[in-house]
Amino acid sequence: MSRMKKMYKFVSRKEDNWASIVITAGRYSGIIYQYGRIALNDEEDAEGNLTLSFDYNIIDNYGISNDEIHNDFRNLLGDILVDILDDQLKEEKLEYVPDH
Repeated sequence: MSRMKKMYKFVSRKEDNWASIVITAGRYSGIIYQYGRIALNDEEDAEGNLTLSFDYNIIDNYGISNDEIHNDFRNLLGDILVDILDDQLKEEKLEYVPDH
């Protein structure tokens, strides 16, 4: 199991259409969130890599105030997203849902 796999797991409620993610380790442990719109940017970054942009919605902040959430939180969510996308690509289960 990769280090990133130990950082999160999928959770859901009966009424949810999409699974949520709970962070299971580190300073943001316990926060539950969902990804919104995800896009692959057309332009490369300084290292020549394509970057992702994404929206997210915090479902449960687990008592962590907004003042305690910093840039590293968004970076963590980006790393988790890449891990999930890598898994879905390997398993050929990546699903595209267009914006409406």
